[in-house]
Amino acid sequence: MSIIELLFIQILIMFVYIGIGLIMTKIKLIDDFGAKQLSKVLVYFITPVAILYSFTNMTFSNEYTIGLLVSMLLSVVALGISILVSRVAFGSRYTLEHFGTSFSNAGFMGIPLVMAILGPAGVFYISTFVALLNILQWTYGVFVITNTKDFIQPKKILTNPFVISFFLGIVFYGLNGLGFHMPEIVNNQLSIISKMIGPIAMLIIGSYLSKVNFREIFKEKIVYASLSLRLLFIPLLTAIVFLLVPKTYENIALSIMIVASAPVGANVAIFAALYGVEHKRAIVEICLSTLLAAFTMPLMIAVFQWLF
Repeated sequence: MSIIELLFIQILIMFVYIGIGLIMTKIKLIDDFGAKQLSKVLVYFITPVAILYSFTNMTFSNEYTIGLLVSMLLSVVALGISILVSRVAFGSRYTLEHFGTSFSNAGFMGIPLVMAILGPAGVFYISTFVALLNILQWTYGVFVITNTKDFIQPKKILTNPFVISFFLGIVFYGLNGLGFHMPEIVNNQLSIISKMIGPIAMLIIGSYLSKVNFREIFKEKIVYASLSLRLLFIPLLTAIVFLLVPKTYENIALSIMIVASAPVGANVAIFAALYGVEHKRAIVEICLSTLLAAFTMPLMIAVFQWLF
């Protein structure tokens, strides 16, 4: 089975969970408080464990170490492209679109897809993207949303669960090189928890989707501009730039391409609410881009593989 077929199947499975989340919210099995608590479990526990597991499961070697450095470089390039395109397109006038187009849903949607398609090795490589994305969201992203540097807090970066799990993973990866290996019983538990990330994340997105008024979803023209850039133009531009990557690192480039092609991240609504910005349009963009990603992500990855 090809990567594209696997990707499409995994996205369809995700949409089954999204549908379940939507139905459970509609019939009051999940309420707003429950969705918020699930989000906290996902952000503060399940996703950091998945990142940590990707490191503890890797055998220390020069190949993987060089690959991690390459993935870090490609992450900088991919995020740089998305931020630059978003800044040129939206500037300070459309802050929600600027933030949402800059930062993909790498954590909630990217990690489950990469885990399913490329396994822990893929998550190992995209962990640099996820960590850097979160650092940028709490610095550049906060500045975009608030239009001031006053709310940028280094403490938020240092205590971010994604960033902590990334650096903790680096420590365990280094210890692996010194002969320390995570006990099998612990690693098995980390594996079980890691597999929860996809279903829980999609239940939450389904809960978001249940709040969207589909009669109004197509009225905002700026939404189309944001989604076109996030789902098509930015991934395509990233794929073209990645043609410079040596063939040896194709799987690493593919991993970064998957997260770079992901839809608008849920944090745009979370950050907007946190800083008192009206975020109704952001929820529409999150949900609509997630629906469209079922078609655009396989398309962008197919284009990337064809070009590569």
